[in-house]
Amino acid sequence: MLAGLYMPAWALAQAPPQDIQLRQAEALQMQYRFAEAADLLTAIIAQSADSAAREEATRRLIVCENGQTMLRYIERPTVTGKTAVPEHLFFQYYDIELPGAWATLPSGWHAGTPADDSLSPVFIPSAAADALYYSAFGSGNWDILTVRRLNDTLWSPPEPLNGAVNTPFDERFPYLSPDATTLYFASNGHSGMGGYDLYKSEWNRTTQEWGVPENLGFPYSSPYDDWLFVPNTAHTAALFASSREQKADSLTLYRIALEANPVKRLGYSIQEIQHIGKLEPAAAPAPTVAPPTPATDSAGESYQTLYRQLAQQQADEQILQRSLLVLRKSYGELTDAGERAAMQSTILERETDLSRIQAGIRQTTEAIREAEAALLAQGILPDIRPPAEPPPAAPEMSEMPAAFNPQRQSPVAFPAIAIQPPVEDKKEDDVFRFRVDKTSVIHPWPTGLAGLVYRIQTGTYSRKLPAREFKGLSPVFEQVDRKRYIYHIGQFRMYDEAVEALPEVKRKGFRDAVLTAAIDGKKTAIAAAREYEQRQTPATPPADGALPASFHVLLGEFPNGLPAALQQAVKAATPQDIVKKTSRGQTVYMVGPFASLEKAQQLQSHLQAQGFETRIEN
Repeated sequence: MLAGLYMPAWALAQAPPQDIQLRQAEALQMQYRFAEAADLLTAIIAQSADSAAREEATRRLIVCENGQTMLRYIERPTVTGKTAVPEHLFFQYYDIELPGAWATLPSGWHAGTPADDSLSPVFIPSAAADALYYSAFGSGNWDILTVRRLNDTLWSPPEPLNGAVNTPFDERFPYLSPDATTLYFASNGHSGMGGYDLYKSEWNRTTQEWGVPENLGFPYSSPYDDWLFVPNTAHTAALFASSREQKADSLTLYRIALEANPVKRLGYSIQEIQHIGKLEPAAAPAPTVAPPTPATDSAGESYQTLYRQLAQQQADEQILQRSLLVLRKSYGELTDAGERAAMQSTILERETDLSRIQAGIRQTTEAIREAEAALLAQGILPDIRPPAEPPPAAPEMSEMPAAFNPQRQSPVAFPAIAIQPPVEDKKEDDVFRFRVDKTSVIHPWPTGLAGLVYRIQTGTYSRKLPAREFKGLSPVFEQVDRKRYIYHIGQFRMYDEAVEALPEVKRKGFRDAVLTAAIDGKKTAIAAAREYEQRQTPATPPADGALPASFHVLLGEFPNGLPAALQQAVKAATPQDIVKKTSRGQTVYMVGPFASLEKAQQLQSHLQAQGFETRIEN
């Protein structure tokens, strides 16, 4: 639930100015007045010296911009009933034709300890299902997971959904359509207008993944919490719950008539939007009538259409410009390389969108000029006033539908499911062996580990990262230091093994990843770690008595220092050290040592392709 909207007078008097402004912006957001809230939040970002307040204002500004976008085209569904239900039992009132029944997820299926584990409904199909979908709490947030039937008695271990469904925030209340192609769920992590919004994701049979979620839009989604959208079997009606009209511990359950091709209109006032958002039951349900389309042979109406189009494009331009201003300011305050790269990608996407909109504005402006010239040539003075829309008619009380009194449904028992146990290695070094799997496994930071250990550090972050962001890299170790999250990948006992794994980590998107080392749990320099490793590794001379092979790539003599271009070429090809040696007044640079001739030759070939001549020494 959203919190913090109301504050006692005594607390309000003592609150910092930015806290008061944030609550004012939140109050405007809850009234669908997103543009006014965005102006207030932009002022907070520009003026506040409190970094936490700026970060919160930036987050809310994005939500308000999403809200403005979602209110451009509005569907007016036919509401056939609504009633208040207890929050902790709300899904038991889904009195609608469904091919199954609801159960509550057992507490043991959560990886963590949720505050409200009673709100974990799972739909159990009547017919034998190949998979079950549910939401479970773990690692600080809710994710949607699935278990799949392996045979008559055995199911797969729980797995988070692949694709783009889960976020670092909360995804809850999943419902899978009977044909298993559409997944409905609630989330506070995807693009929405605040609180939990309602989404659907379509199954892609080609990629075998769930597609990018689509917001069901206003008025199904609102600035409040909207949960558990469930259509009936015939897809003619749906139920969903919302906190938009109820106090704590209660929700409103809405029954909506569904249409195959609902019509969306634009141009509603804030007052009309607020009325639509209340989802009042209408008179006897009737299909939505599409608004009249401007006649193509009427130059005046076409001119008005162009002007409305221009106004919308200019509004879009202002939203994007304000968004870019905020993003650029936030980019300048970031220090983590990974977060800066992600922010830079977002800025580039917004700039591309802005260029596209500005090009559209130029085209529409030119079309308006041509339309004006045509009208004036006919002696017609252009009129840009849009035609007035009649206010929505109030339903007559005598025509109201029958009272909506859903009967509480008894939940069924969660089925006894035998989960296939994961195969666990017994040795610690096998458990923490570097690998790339379908899903990454995050472990707490190990303590009391003896001996030398190399790891690959991906970066330091201001937020906790979910396992999916590591793209299958395992094992991942999480370290928390003063509200900063530090992540390492792999656990290696030998330097060569860590060096061999480093390029794979970088290919997964962690381009700034670096090697770290620790001896008996204490961080140490790589050079010191390598010396320690050499002392601990017993020498095993070859059978013929020859010395072990060791290869270096000789870069050449550079009295004035190694050229920057050559240094960059080496760093891009290998994590091996560049060694500088001075002998008899000559300064020589080389790379190594390499344990095999093949690895040295790989570097030599790479440098030759860049135009640098080198040779290999043993």
